Amino acid sequence: MRYGIHLSASGPLATPERIAALAERAEALGFDSVWVSDHVAFPVGFQSVYPYGPPSAFTQQTAHYYEPLVTLAWVAGRTRRVRLGTSVLVVPMRNPVYLAKQAATLDRLAGGRLILGVGAGWQREEFEALGVTTFAQRGAVLDEWIRLMRRLWTEEVVEFSGAFYQVGPIIVNPKPAQPGGPPILVGGNGPRALRRAAELGDGWHAIRLSVAEVAAGASRLRALAEAAGREPGSLEVSLRVDAAHGEAAGGPEEWWIQGAAPAAAERVRQYRQAGCGMLLFGLTPATSAEAMSATMEWLAGEVLPAAED
Repeated sequence: MRYGIHLSASGPLATPERIAALAERAEALGFDSVWVSDHVAFPVGFQSVYPYGPPSAFTQQTAHYYEPLVTLAWVAGRTRRVRLGTSVLVVPMRNPVYLAKQAATLDRLAGGRLILGVGAGWQREEFEALGVTTFAQRGAVLDEWIRLMRRLWTEEVVEFSGAFYQVGPIIVNPKPAQPGGPPILVGGNGPRALRRAAELGDGWHAIRLSVAEVAAGASRLRALAEAAGREPGSLEVSLRVDAAHGEAAGGPEEWWIQGAAPAAAERVRQYRQAGCGMLLFGLTPATSAEAMSATMEWLAGEVLPAAED
């Protein structure tokens, strides 16, 4: 199993130096990857419901997000080895040609380290703030954008005529450093995300699911991949959870990595046995950079070595 750190490049504590310091420390501690999330604008008084946590997760105070690909370029210059991931990039509210260019450029400049976690998005008001009118069709748009980006990353001249976008013939160079482009992990916990991952992605990126839910999703992903004529073993199963140093352990239905180190390590092992190949951790409590660093040190020094025994 591989492990990553969510850099929390958002909220009032997020500063360029704190983001870089966490990434540098994650690399020094042997983590495989570092990740950032995505929001461009938070309309005041939005009514859309966040599907991966409590409604209180987003307030005007927390609506402070560094743009993810620019942030990862900053992190790339401060690190040498760790992979650079988005968890997740809201692809349908972006222009697909421009996004393909950004991703290819970042992957090339970073030496082939980009992992593109993608999602359909959940906040209608954010789409509208960007002048994007296809929120209701965002799943179909995401499918189309994935297909187009893969062609732009691999073909010299591209002409494309889709339901939502027509372009070409055009040349978009340079190509990504990784042959075929950066791996695309499809984010989301629902059935459409699993089907999209099986048909179009390089893997599935779930958020805050229990061990049992991951096992069920991984099993469904394998069945869908086989039905689509793809090799099930070629698809990554990744999961983003939260880790809390010093907090009491929760029940089996929860997705926290916390409690005493042996219990936390056992939860990590259970995720691996459920089919998860990559686990990335949000660092809590996020009350200070020191508290977040302490949780990362605890994971690297106590939990993960025991989970690999």
